[in-house]
Amino acid sequence: MKLKKIYTIIAGMLVIVLIIFFITYICVFRVAGAKYENLANGGRLPEEYMVNGIDVSGQSITDAKNVIKNILGSKQIDLCGVNTDIGEFTNIDVGLEPDDISIFSYIINKGNIETSTDYEVDKKKLKSIVKGINCIKPENAKIKFVNGKAVIIPETYGNVLKITDKVVKEVENCLLNNITPDLSKFYKQPGITSKDLEKELEKASTWNNYKLNINTDCVNIKSLNISMHLEWNGKKAVVSGKWIKKEIQKLAKKLDTYNKIRDFTTNGGNIIKVPEGTMGWQLNKDETKKVICKAVRKTKKNVEIVWDNKGAVMWNPETGNDIGNTYIEVSINQQKVWYYKDGKLELESNIVTGLPTAERMTKTGVHHILYKQRNRILRGSAGAWNSFVNYWMPFTWDGQGLHDASWRSSFGGSIYSYNGSHGCVNLPVSFASQLYEEAETGTPVIVY
Repeated sequence: MKLKKIYTIIAGMLVIVLIIFFITYICVFRVAGAKYENLANGGRLPEEYMVNGIDVSGQSITDAKNVIKNILGSKQIDLCGVNTDIGEFTNIDVGLEPDDISIFSYIINKGNIETSTDYEVDKKKLKSIVKGINCIKPENAKIKFVNGKAVIIPETYGNVLKITDKVVKEVENCLLNNITPDLSKFYKQPGITSKDLEKELEKASTWNNYKLNINTDCVNIKSLNISMHLEWNGKKAVVSGKWIKKEIQKLAKKLDTYNKIRDFTTNGGNIIKVPEGTMGWQLNKDETKKVICKAVRKTKKNVEIVWDNKGAVMWNPETGNDIGNTYIEVSINQQKVWYYKDGKLELESNIVTGLPTAERMTKTGVHHILYKQRNRILRGSAGAWNSFVNYWMPFTWDGQGLHDASWRSSFGGSIYSYNGSHGCVNLPVSFASQLYEEAETGTPVIVY
C-alpha cells in the first residue's frame, strides 16, 4: 500500500515536471525558436553573444559578419616599415551562416562559437600600397677612402618589397593561422656585403696615405696628397679627375711663364721690361693629367710632369723672370751681344741685326736656342737668297737665329740700319765658334 502511494507521488511529480517543461517550451523555446528561425531573414542574435571571441550581441548575421570583418581587417602588419590595416588589401570571408548556429547555442549557451575565417590578398591593391611607400633602397657594401685610408662602408639592407605570389601566399597563410606576417625576408637584399670585400680591402689599403711627388727634371716642385682624393672602382684606386684637373690648373698658374713679360737687368745695369718670345714654361695640362693618373694606378712615388715649352729656371717671383744666370743678351740699339755663364760675363762681340723694317727686323723678346746645327744653308722665302753658315743657333719658330756671317768684314755701329740682316743676329766667325761651343740648346736669348 505504501509502495503504491510512493509510485503515485512520483507519477504526480513527473506530470508536474512535464507540465513545467511544456509551459517552458511554450514560453521560451517557441518564442525564441521563432526568432531563431527568423535569423536568415535579418533576425538578431541574442545579447551577450560572441563569435570567434568578438561580441556580436543583438546583430543580424550580415551585420555580425561585417563587425567581425572590420575588427579582423583593422589588424595591422608591417609593410616596408609602415603599419597597414590588412583590410586595405585583403578580402575577408567569415563563415557565419544561420546553419552554423544551433538552437541550443542560440537560446541556451549565449556563449562563444567558433567559425571559419578565410583571407584572400588582393595582389593589385597590395602592390599599389607598397608602391606608395617611400622605401629605403638596399645599397651594396663598398670601399671608400676616408681621411686617406681605405675602409669598408657597410651594406644597407633597406625595405624594398617586390610583391610576388610567394609574398601573397605568405600573408594569406600567416593570417589564416593567426600569425603576424614577417615580410622582411622578402626585402630586396644588397648584392655585396662587408664580408665580400675583406680581400679587396687588403688590396685597396696599398694606397693608404699615398702621396705623389710632382717633379720636373727630377726636381720636386709639389707633393700631392693623393690618398685624400682617391676613389675605389672595384679593382683599383683612381684619383678624382676633377681634383687632378684643378691641381694642374693651380700648378700652371704658378709655374707657366710662356707669353709673360719679364723684368731684365741689362749689361749696363738698367732694369727693363722684355716682351714675350719663344722661351717660357708652359704646362701640357692634358698629358700631365694622364701621367699623374697612370702613376696613381701603379702607386708610383714620383712623376715627371709634361711641358709644352720650357724656361731656363723655374719662375722666381722675386726677380720676376725665369731666365737664370746663364743667358745670351742681344742689344739692338748697341749692336752688341754678351754671353753670361753663372752670372759671369764670358763672351762679348759686336753684331749686325735685322734691317729695321717690318719684314726684316730682329724680333725682341725672351727667346731660347731651339737647337744647334753645323754647316747649314739658310734660304730666304721662295729662294730669294741663300747663305752658308758654319754655326747655326735658331731662337724663333720662323727662322731667326744666331749665326756666323763670313761675308761681312765689320760688325756693330749703324751697319744694321742700312745693311742689316733678314732678322738673324750676324756674328763674327771666331765669336760664333766660341758661342756655339759654350751655349747649349735651351739657353735663353734676350733680345731688346
